[in-house]
Order: sequence, then C-alpha cells, then structure tokens
Amino acid sequence: MEAKRFMGLIERADKERLERALAGLLYGDYRVKALEQKDDEVRAYISNKKGKDYGVAINESEVLCHCPDYFFTNESICKHILMLSFATLLKIRREEKGSTRCKVR
Repeated sequence: MEAKRFMGLIERADKERLERALAGLLYGDYRVKALEQKDDEVRAYISNKKGKDYGVAINESEVLCHCPDYFFTNESICKHILMLSFATLLKIRREEKGSTRCKVR
C-alpha cells in the first residue's frame, strides 16, 4: 500500500484526535504491536498506556478499529488508526531509505 493512503487518513482526522495521537506518539503513550502487512492490508494491535489493546486494520477502501471512539463517533478516524498510520509511514520510509543506501566496502 502506498504512503498516500496513510497521509490521506491523517489529513482527514479531526484536529483534536490528531493532537492527542501526536502527543501520545511523542510521550510514548501508545505501542504498536504485531504490525503485519499482507497484500493490500495493514493490521496491528495498538496498546494504550493502560495496557488496553485495540485491533486496527487499514486497506485501500476502508479502516476499522475496535475502540469505542471509532464505533460511537460514526466511524471517524480515531487515535489508534492514526497511530497505525504513523507506524506504517515510518516503516515505508525506513524501507525506502534502506533501498537507496550505498554500501561501501
């Protein structure tokens, strides 16, 4: 999946949720566990600072999170979806950097 997909989710997010997700990223309040990418889908468990895990999945056409915020706010972009988007973008960036590095012997 392309980085555009994840950037689009971040751009669509409510300002308050984006600020909370960025603060959580900065302060280490969330952990991305069991990140896996298969075909055109990315899945992971996002753990909050209390240790509660929420399953998150993102594919080309939809997103899903098992947190109450996602279900009770008309399936908006929650902090957990943002955290998975951040983690996936970092992974894509690392892979891109790794593929362009020259090895000197």
